[in-house]
Amino acid sequence: MKNGNTSLKNGRREAFCRKVADGTIQSEAYKELYGIKQKNIAAAAAARLCKIREVADRLTYLKEEIAEKILWTRREAGLVLSTIARDESKEPPDRIKAIQELNKMCGYHAPKQLQSVDSTNLVVFASRDGTKPR
Repeated sequence: MKNGNTSLKNGRREAFCRKVADGTIQSEAYKELYGIKQKNIAAAAAARLCKIREVADRLTYLKEEIAEKILWTRREAGLVLSTIARDESKEPPDRIKAIQELNKMCGYHAPKQLQSVDSTNLVVFASRDGTKPR
């Protein structure tokens, strides 16, 4: 098999690759598919399995395929939101919402004021997720 672009002939190995590519921890995927109960044994066996060339190639291919789909989805969402924001026939609230969503997607949202720190009136700002800026 070249580059991992075809399914593995071994069904368990293929299922293992798909689970791991989808984000399941290797040892957990191995435990589930091969009926192993001990985590350390499953972890060692999963590591060995991942070193097999056809499995490694398949995993790489599936992970890249998933990453490409996610990237395309973000790109497409950005295009749709940009189109709505620029469309003068849309209602202003809809255009504003599109801009806000696009800004969130790109990380451009403004920090929110949290609190006054001391008598010097120093104000602390944080991003919307509550983390302080660096």
